[in-house]
Amino acid sequence: MKIKTRKFNDKGLTKVIKQAARFYAYQLIPEHYDQIYLDIYATKMKADGTCLQLDDYDYEIEINKNISFECMMITLAHEMIHLKQYATKELKSKIVKGNEVDVWKGVKYKNMKYNDQPWEQEATDLTGIVS
Repeated sequence: MKIKTRKFNDKGLTKVIKQAARFYAYQLIPEHYDQIYLDIYATKMKADGTCLQLDDYDYEIEINKNISFECMMITLAHEMIHLKQYATKELKSKIVKGNEVDVWKGVKYKNMKYNDQPWEQEATDLTGIVS
């Protein structure tokens, strides 16, 4: 697994973020661990975090830099669940006729409330937070 971090102002925090991401990835998707390239960066945002799949094994996680350390760690765990969902192809995002459509375990979803999305329910159930 290759990890790049950006915009974390504290070297200790950067080290912990990388260690935690490696731990979560190895626990969640050991079969894909060596293939993953992950860019994690701190940013100002309304949500606590986001996870995007850029390519087959290329991912980007954003973490709100204005949340507490504890919340950052839980958010990272939550977003790593999404990374697992993408890596195992349980979750796919597609553009269909100009609209984003999410495909969860073969079923298409669009315009669904955040808390009703089954991939968010799984991430919330496994981490105990909504991110």
